[in-house]
Amino acid sequence: RFQIQTFMLESTMPLRAYVRNPDVEVECSKEQFDDFWDRDIVGHVVWEPALVLCEYLLHYRHQLTGKRAVELGAGVALPSVLAAKLGYSVLATDNSPSALALARVAWALNETPCATGLNEPRFAVQLLDWRQPLDPSVVHAFDLILAADVIYTTTTA
Repeated sequence: RFQIQTFMLESTMPLRAYVRNPDVEVECSKEQFDDFWDRDIVGHVVWEPALVLCEYLLHYRHQLTGKRAVELGAGVALPSVLAAKLGYSVLATDNSPSALALARVAWALNETPCATGLNEPRFAVQLLDWRQPLDPSVVHAFDLILAADVIYTTTTA
């Protein structure tokens, strides 16, 4: 059901992730989508907007390095993994524990020495339920907010 998949960015930067086989229909009814969400499938797939965000991060990497970033609705967290590889200190958030477990695996598959040479932790995951109040200390803790294909269903609104 799951496989390691390699995504090539700018044809020189491979990123690897452990993802659900890409057998989810992209076009589906609302009921089918809610069923995918309820079965926690949506956060187990790397969707096209995540790859577009990765390309954006690569394109602007020299302007954005050394920043603190948070990714909302991270799922497998490929943009967070790339940002950490580029020297960001990143917190990947999602409301799915299983998606965050896959994010940890993606980091382990791609972890390399930090581009900035710093030895501090650069990648972390945290469960975030948007229906709960946000800790005020978190709101201003980041320089950059990453979000790609952030979605919700009636059960998470």
